[in-house]
Amino acid sequence: MKNLLRLLLFVPFFCSIVFASTEISQYGYEQRLQLAPVSTPTKIGVDLPLETRQAITPKFSNIQVYNARNETVPFDLFFARSERVTVIDEMTVSSVKKDNDPTNLLDNNRLTDFTFDERVDGSDASTILVDFGREIDLHQVKIWTPNNHHIKGMQLRVGADAKRLKTVRAKTSFKSTIDGHFPRTRFVEISLWGPTITVDDILFYERPQAAVYFEAQPGMSYRILFGNPTVNLFRFNTILRHRPDVDVMAKLSPISFNKLASTDIDGDTIDNPVDNCPFIPNKNQKDSDEDSHGDKCDNVPKQKNYDQSDVDRDGVGDIIDNCKMAENPGQYDADKDGIGDACDTTEKAGTTAAKTSGATDKSTSSLLWLGLALMLCLAVGGWFATNRHRQDDKA
Repeated sequence: MKNLLRLLLFVPFFCSIVFASTEISQYGYEQRLQLAPVSTPTKIGVDLPLETRQAITPKFSNIQVYNARNETVPFDLFFARSERVTVIDEMTVSSVKKDNDPTNLLDNNRLTDFTFDERVDGSDASTILVDFGREIDLHQVKIWTPNNHHIKGMQLRVGADAKRLKTVRAKTSFKSTIDGHFPRTRFVEISLWGPTITVDDILFYERPQAAVYFEAQPGMSYRILFGNPTVNLFRFNTILRHRPDVDVMAKLSPISFNKLASTDIDGDTIDNPVDNCPFIPNKNQKDSDEDSHGDKCDNVPKQKNYDQSDVDRDGVGDIIDNCKMAENPGQYDADKDGIGDACDTTEKAGTTAAKTSGATDKSTSSLLWLGLALMLCLAVGGWFATNRHRQDDKA
């Protein structure tokens, strides 16, 4: 009887260990928190960089925090979609035409504009230098102007130091929307060449943001396990819409394969470190564009796409996505203008106008037929009344 009781007590414990070891081995990657030991319970936050987020499902179903004893750690997730940067610390411009206000450049109002003084800039570029006051993951810059044809060229430079900016778009023809996988940046410098340059608005958009928050215990180290799209385990407590206050923001080590995972997670006989699709079986390792991502897991299989950036997480790589910040896996583009229906305001307006026009035509047509029917009824009624009157006279 005692042995049976011991067995009953041991089975749940044994099953929990087996389950935990099975779960921990499912995650493909790991990153260790670079965190000094704490002496008291401490609230920790850690941002998930782009390369980490790319390996996590849009619903965050394959990420978990573990401590040094391989015990799961309760955690919350912060997530924010791609948003316009609304807080800018400082802005400087190369020149100001009389009675113009530089703040019009950043007021998100296309009815107000700003004109540079070409007498000051001369043949040099008219420039705008923006300081966000913090490093951000810049994804997109939009420049609205009333006279694009006046702008003969443009250049974009970014960086963490205003004196050491890196050119990410060399001098070229003007383009109102600039997308890119820019390095984390605090400063952006926009240079425009041409006569009488006027700009309505400049909008900056950040990449989606994600972070993990948990309470660290004294003397314990931690790591994040993630990756493998077949894992469907929701381990976070809640998704936060605002960043909470923390004691320490930690950093992550470079990504490495999870040491407790199978050496060949997808079972295609090719070990994880050399498998160009480690989570999807592809024994032939076909890689049409030779960008080190196999065709079966490449979000742009016919064009080199080394970072696999996909901001809206719709499965279509940013370099070919016709709506980079709106989910549209079908890439529908009714008017064939290169801008997907999901983000093409012109197409939608045209569709709405067409529908309104069609509705108006139908309404007009219905009234016409109703009028004709009424006239016919009156005519028939008049004929019967006249005929009846004649018969009465004869009688």
